[in-house]
Formats: sequence, C-alpha cells, structure tokens
Amino acid sequence: MGNFSREKEGQELSAGELQAAALANSVREPVLIVDQDQKIIAANQNFNSLFGFEKDEVLGLSVYSLNDHAWHLSVLKELLEEELPQKKQVQDLEVVYDLEYFGKLTCLVNATLLETGGEVFSMLTFKPQIAGHSSISQELEYLKTVRDVLMKAPAIICSLKGPTHIFEIANKKYCELIGQVDILGKPIKEVLPEIEGQGFIDILDEVFRTGEIYIGHEKPVSLESENGQVTSFLDFVYQPLKNEKDEITGIFVHAVDVTEKVLARKKIEESESELRNIMDTAPVIIWISDENNQNVYLNRKWYEFTGQTKEESFGMGWVEAVHPEDKLEAESRFVQAIKERTSYENFYRLRTAVDEYRWMFNQGSPKWDREGNFCGMVGAVVDVHEEVTKGQLVRENEHRTRSIVEEATVATAIYTGLEMKIELANEAMINLWGKDRSVIGKTLRESLPELEGQPFFQLLHDVYTSGKTYYGKEDRVDLMIDGEMQTGYFNFTYKPLRNEQGEIYGILNMAMDVTEQRLARKKIEESERRYQEIIHSSPALIATFEGPDNIIKIANDAILEAWGKGKDVIGKPFFAVLPELVEQGFEDIIAHVYESGEPFSVHEMPVDLVRYGKKETLYYNFVYYPQRDINGKITGIVDIATEVTPQAILNQKIKESESHFRQMADLMPEKVINTDVEGRVLFFNQHWLGYTGLSSEELTEKGWTSTIHPEDIAAYQEQWERALKSGENLDMEIRLKDKEGEYKWHLSRAEAIKDKTGAIKMWISTNTDIHRLKEEEKRKEDFLKVVSHELKTPVTSIKGYIQLLLAMLKSAQDKKVSALPLQPSLERIDHQVGRLTRLISEMLDISRIEENKLEMQKEIFSINELVTETVQDIKYTNTQHKIEVTHYSHCLVNADKDRIGQVLINLVTNAIKYSPESQDVEITIQEKPAGKVRVSIIDHGIGIDKENHVKIFKRFFRISEEDEDTYSGFGIGLYLTNEIIERHGGVVEVISEKGKGSEFSFILDTATQKDTEE
Repeated sequence: MGNFSREKEGQELSAGELQAAALANSVREPVLIVDQDQKIIAANQNFNSLFGFEKDEVLGLSVYSLNDHAWHLSVLKELLEEELPQKKQVQDLEVVYDLEYFGKLTCLVNATLLETGGEVFSMLTFKPQIAGHSSISQELEYLKTVRDVLMKAPAIICSLKGPTHIFEIANKKYCELIGQVDILGKPIKEVLPEIEGQGFIDILDEVFRTGEIYIGHEKPVSLESENGQVTSFLDFVYQPLKNEKDEITGIFVHAVDVTEKVLARKKIEESESELRNIMDTAPVIIWISDENNQNVYLNRKWYEFTGQTKEESFGMGWVEAVHPEDKLEAESRFVQAIKERTSYENFYRLRTAVDEYRWMFNQGSPKWDREGNFCGMVGAVVDVHEEVTKGQLVRENEHRTRSIVEEATVATAIYTGLEMKIELANEAMINLWGKDRSVIGKTLRESLPELEGQPFFQLLHDVYTSGKTYYGKEDRVDLMIDGEMQTGYFNFTYKPLRNEQGEIYGILNMAMDVTEQRLARKKIEESERRYQEIIHSSPALIATFEGPDNIIKIANDAILEAWGKGKDVIGKPFFAVLPELVEQGFEDIIAHVYESGEPFSVHEMPVDLVRYGKKETLYYNFVYYPQRDINGKITGIVDIATEVTPQAILNQKIKESESHFRQMADLMPEKVINTDVEGRVLFFNQHWLGYTGLSSEELTEKGWTSTIHPEDIAAYQEQWERALKSGENLDMEIRLKDKEGEYKWHLSRAEAIKDKTGAIKMWISTNTDIHRLKEEEKRKEDFLKVVSHELKTPVTSIKGYIQLLLAMLKSAQDKKVSALPLQPSLERIDHQVGRLTRLISEMLDISRIEENKLEMQKEIFSINELVTETVQDIKYTNTQHKIEVTHYSHCLVNADKDRIGQVLINLVTNAIKYSPESQDVEITIQEKPAGKVRVSIIDHGIGIDKENHVKIFKRFFRISEEDEDTYSGFGIGLYLTNEIIERHGGVVEVISEKGKGSEFSFILDTATQKDTEE
C-alpha cells in the first residue's frame, strides 16, 4: 500500500483515506483514487508500473498535472467534473495518455464515486488497450502479493464468492471482528447467522445482482461473542468482483471499525444536547458570541422575552431589541470587551415581545478553547426591572437622597488542598476581600493574614477533614481593606468538593455581604433569626421532578431547607412530601407544564408551607420548565425558585402607602401638590387637573406656577425660595387661572415633611379656593357699611336727644316733671341703644357657609365587580374581619363609579368600625322589581336606636352616648352617602336595633338599553 504525503509528515490519516488506500491496493487493475479537489490520495503498484512512476511519487499531485499534463485533459475533466458527479459511475471511457518514450496510451477508464468515512472520492480503474497479457506465473505472483497485502492491511477485509457469499479470503482484522477463524469455504449465513435481519445479506445480494458498489457509513452490526452480543459501528464498501467476461463472481468487502468515533461523537452530542437543554431551561437569558463580535447562540429565553427570530438576532441583530437610548453604549461595551478580551457588565433596557421595555443586567466573560485561544464571549442577561424601578420609587420617596445600589453576583472562591490554595476567585470575592487578582495561586493564609486569630482557618480545616458543610449566618469578619481593618458581617458556606473517588480535594466558598441588613435588624434580631436559618450558600432553590408522578430526582440543600425536609424525600412523589401545595393549585400547574411543554413562571407569589410542623406564608419568584431527553420528549420538570418575602412585603407596603396617599389627596377639595426636597413636583391630585384642564404631564411640563397671576408670581416665588432654604411653612393668598382663563383667589400653603432628625424629606402644598369667600367678604363689607350708616345715624340722633333730656332733667325746677319716672326710663333706653350699637359692630364678624356642589360623571359598569374590588381593597387593611359577598343577581348600573365606590367604602368601614365584638360582615346584591338593584351591608355590631335613624344622615351628627365615645369620626360619612345616592335618584335605608347590629342598604336604577346605546 502506498503511503500518503501527510503520513510521511507524521499526520494521522482519516478513516476515509485509509479505506480508499486499502481499496486501491486490493484491486488487480491499475487504480487511481482522487479527492474532491482532484488531488491523488491513493495509487496502486500496477498504476505506477503502467505509467512509469515511483512509489508515492504521485501522491498529493493534481491528476491533471501528471508528467507535465500528459492527459488529454478535456476528456478527463469532463469525466471527473461533470459526468461522474451526476452519474456516480461511468464505464469504458476512452482516455489518452502520452507515455514518455512510448507514444500515446489509450485506456478504458471505469470511474466510480465513493463515499467512505464521511468523505467523497473518485476511483478510476484503467484497462490499457495493448496486445497480449501477463503470464500465469506473473498472475499467480500478483495474486500472492494481493493476498499478502489484504492479510496485513489494518482495515477489515474479506472476499466472498458466488451468490451464497462463500468466504474466499478473510484477513486477521475481519476474524477478530467476528470472533472466528475457521470460516473459509463457508457461506456467510452459516458463519454469521446473527446478521440475518440486520440488512447486510440483502445488501450483498443486491450488489451481486446489480454489480453496483454499496458504501455503508457508521452502520451498526451486532455479533455474538463470548461475553454476549456486541454492537460495533462500521464504514464499509461492497465492491463487486468480475471475471474477464465482465461477469460478477463475488464481492470484495473492505471495512473500518469506527465504533470508538461513533460512541465518542454520540456522547458529545448527548452532552451538548443536555447542556443546550439546561441552557434553554434556564430562567435567565444566556448568550455566546465569537471573536468577531458576532452572536452565535441565544437560548430560548431570549426569543421568548424579545419576540425576535433567530435570523433577526444573528450577528449584531440582537442590538435592535435594546432601547434606542441604551443601544450605543450596549454595543460599544460589548465590542470593547471582545477587543480587550475582558469581562464586563452593564445595565440596559430590552424590548419585550409585547413591545415594552424592561431593565436588564448583562454580564459577559471571555471564552477560551483548549489551546488557550480566545474564541469569543459568553454571558447572561437577568431581568432586574422590578429592582431598578423599585429603586427609582424609593429614591423619589426619599427625595433622591440615595442612589440605586447595583446588585452584585454572589462572591465565590474555590480552595484546594489542606493548605487552602486559592484555585479560583471571582471579581465579587476579590472585591469583598479588598485584594487584587494576584492572590490567585496563593494560599488563603498568605493572601489574608488578617484572618489569623479569627475562626475561619480552623473552620476550613474542620470542613476539609470531616466532609461536613459549614453554614455561616451573619458571621463577623475583620478584613484589611485599603490599609484599614474593616468589620463586616456575611452569610457564607464552606462546602467540601469531592473527586470521582469520593475523596475531598477542596472547598467551595460562597459569601454574601449582609452588613447593612444586620445593622438594620438589630431591634428585631431574635424574630429574624429563624429566617436566617434557611439562607443557603446559593440564592437559587433548585429541584427536578421525574415522570408524570413528579418523583423528586434532585433537590439541592437550599430547596430542602425551604421545604423543611431532609434528603430522605428524594425518590418520593413531590405532592406526597408537600401535600399542602395541592389545594393551592401547584399540582395542576405542574401537570399543565408536563403535558403542554409550556414553561410557567411567576413573581412574588405567596405560598403556604408546613415547615417543621408550623404553617408559614412565604413569597417566591419561581419557574417550572419542562425537562426533555435527547429526542425532545418531556421526561420531567425543573423547579427553580428564589425567596423574595422581604421584597414582596416592601412592595406591598409601598403600593398601599402610595395608593392611600393619592386616594386621600384626590378626595380632598384642595388642590394638592407633592414635591421633593428641592421643590420638583412629584404628584398633582385630581382637583388640580380638573381646575386647569391639563393632564399631569402637561402641568409638569409647563410648571404649575404658570397659572399664577402675573401680579402675584414674584411675591410667591420669593416666599417659596425662602421656604425651601429655611424649611419654614409658606402661607399666602394668590390668584390662579382656571381652564376658562379666569383667575380665582386661593389660599396657598406649603409645609415641609421632616424625618426624626429634622431633615426635610418632602413638601406637601395645598391651594384652597377662597374666591367666593373673598367676594362674599367684599359684599359683606359693603353691606355692613350701608347697614352701619343707616342704623348709626338714627341711633346717634336718638342718643343725642336722650343725653340732652337727661342733662335738662338734672337742672329742672319743675317738681311735677321731676316726680315722673323719666330719668330711669331714659337711662334704660340709653342702655338698650348701647347694646344695639354693639350688635351692629358684631355683624362685621359674620361669615357665610358655601353649599356643597357634587358633579356626577356617569358610566355603565357592573355593580358586582365594583363590590368585589372594593371588598378586596378593604380586606388588605382589615384582616381581622371576614367579609362575605353573596351575588344573588348580576347587574349593570349607569352611575358615577367613584362616588358609588365611596358609598361602599363608607358603609363597609362603618360596619367594621362599629362591630368590635364580631368579625363577620355580609354583603348581598339582589335585583329588585321595576329595574332596581339593592346592595345591603349587614353587621352584627352595636346597633342604632330607632330614634336616631333619621338624625344619623344629618351633617356632623354623632351619637353621643357614653359607650360610643371611643369610635372616631366627624359625622359626615352617612351625610355624604345619602347625598350621593339621592343625586343618583336612589334611596338609602337602614334597619337597626340597639345591640343587635345594623343593615344599611342603597337602591339604584339598573342600566337600560338606552343607557348602553348612549
């Protein structure tokens, strides 16, 4: 067999090249085999002899260039480049070759297209058209040479004779493959009965019948051996053998055992499939790029999140999903990281499949191949929208006195050996230590000498020698950072790492800085201790369930701790371990994921768990993903969760606080503004928008001070600037322009809201409409001036005459006159006139009461839905009372939804407030005749005397008995309720008896067909 030029250079030959070379040397005729580039890869000795070449001389050369292009190239090119690729086999084509010194040689060329070892070759056999033939001795010598070559060849070779395929030749490799030696002269079915049904006999029969070569690629064959049946994978060729009459006499078999290659590839494929499956089931976006800035992989989460197709995201197409304001930075950071081959991280907004933008945290790291060559980047993108927006809300509520704190990845390090050599430490851990990357490769004792005298070296030694994981909960650590000893508190784990033999070779250290949380929880440390016990080294809780019965296959320490179970639950059905989750709907959720293959995810979901005999309600972010085998069949479920209880409670409180503030502000008659510490507007209540006719955005853009009268603006801004600097309250009268363009007088007040230290946190400003009051005051002044003038004139005159008469009486000489009681009478008249004068002066202090004006904004809505929504809102703040709603009917009404909601709130909160000894409140909704609907609120509280049933609807009326002193209120709730219902054309009714509870009902018209059409 001729050797290849690559073989001479020490390079390994491919399986296809080995098969081609063996095939060339097994054929009697001159044979030449070329690759797809028409380069010669094999030539047998008869070819070299026929055309005058030395051994291996032609290998690697172009077939067209032999002996300085001695072929008649047009015919040969047409054969190799046109006919053969189309026909696969060409017979008896005349090709002329110019032999040096011997003139032209005409050959009949038979060409066959071969595919072996995953490669495609062209095999050419040559029949020189010359007179005579070789002698018998030469023929025998040739056959002997061929037999020696076949027997010593590294390939699996045999020759089968006749239609029953009798073994004529079988080399050592073939005998080793089938595990037999004595096979010559026997038919293949007798030697290898086990291959019946595997297709090989049928293929041999077809080749013998048709004379067409058959090439098999990685075909499995199962053969009997001493150890039972063994399956191998073969690349092989069945080449028909012909006599001089061109009759098929047998089949030449040439094969290469590729079992190891096939099994290795399958293992790699399975591994890659499993990795790809894990990456596709991950709850975060995972991406991979090459070294040329081109995206080469995005997991399923990317396409689900952004709605992009693979074609749209390929290369740099993923950047199109980034917010326009963030796109340039995201792209430049990515390109720069690849250029510098460094890790990087950044935040940007990413467009979702529903065309919304969410904040994401992206982190990428360089990727290297086995030879250490840079081959791109790999990274992950995490949805942090809630955290970012929550930070923005907190920053606004705290008046931007703090900035958003970026979440860092968990600090992680690996130590090897008993001396604790730092084998690996991520940036988070290095930053935590206050060191740089020079610590890698050193021992922990060398890198952090300040830990001497602290318990950590001993803890690491104990974990390494005992194999028991250590969990640190808020342990104190003193570290030398920036030249100073600094104290921090950390949650961390020391987890032993084991090799395949189960021997401990190192320790995994994961840590989280909880210094701020610990300091903030000093006063409630004892109550929080139990929650700290479930914190694990990993922030993720992970488990896998197998099959439709959800058998627990894998459960990490974190999730076992979350369940409150031990490792003995592995292998048991999930819902047998946690039956309390069935009634909460989790069994149906997991069943749907398993059957449909659709993932299920949820944020901040409350879950009731019985842990260690005690029922607890916790909040989780979690996702259920289907787990698939290599064929795509669903085999189980992956459960990935994170506990977010504090975050969920904080979010609820923030939402409730903001909702209560805005609801209260919208109910106030004043125009309310909420500003930050620097005077920037955060909120306008509804009365501002209604008064100006502008939206909140328009009012913010123009500035509310643009509505102040030009004559008042300078004085107001001066006082407002003074208030911002001094923290003193503002109180002044100004004129504001309404939506009709008219200016009306308002009392403008601003008060600073301060924290316990006296620092200003925000400003609350109100503007109260006093325009009518100002007008009334002017009319009152005008009126009083007239009255005073008209009354004082006659009174003054009367008083003058009385005083004159009194003076005259004192000097009177007439005894008859003096005998009359004139003097005391006149003195009394003088006294009464003085009282009248004082009453006239007091009239200047009288003020008028404005009438209440309610505007109704009617719409058609479901009274049932409004009752349900209102009760749900009340339940959030009144958890002690049980409110049951019974829907006897479902009705639509045409009314002011907000006003009817206000009625419901007044009646339900009254029912709760006046029922201290009963926790049950009932609400019924029932359709009445004549197109009416009745809503009743029933409590079992203190009740109301019948004599007060009418009075309670009067303004400011409150029952004043001794046992009602403890109930707060101004006596206006029922007055407003009655006013609202009456303005809707309805009525309010009450049924109550002292000590036996109360039933308040209101009746409204149901919506008509005409209302619906309008």
